[in-house]
Amino acid sequence: MYCTKCGREMSDDAVYCPNCGSSVHGYNTPKKDSTMFTVIKVFMIISCVVYGFALFPLLWMVPMTQYYIKTKNEGKNVSMTFKILTLIFVNVIPGILMIIDES
Repeated sequence: MYCTKCGREMSDDAVYCPNCGSSVHGYNTPKKDSTMFTVIKVFMIISCVVYGFALFPLLWMVPMTQYYIKTKNEGKNVSMTFKILTLIFVNVIPGILMIIDES
């Protein structure tokens, strides 16, 4: 077999020309993953795992939200402990707003 680029003779099982380095015509070399592709895959997998665990906090976020709405509708105040727990476990913004709320 001969190289189609430089014309040098090659063995029949050659993948690349030993002279010029071009690939043998008709032979498809598998493409390797680029570094960026690998990084993207890793972050996508990490994101899936993190957001999968993010469903777990809903188990306490929803009841805390319902408790707060019910308590305020009844005209009662929530405790400072509840406000701090909301700050930590539900969201920073409503937690801060609850703490500065005087009513």
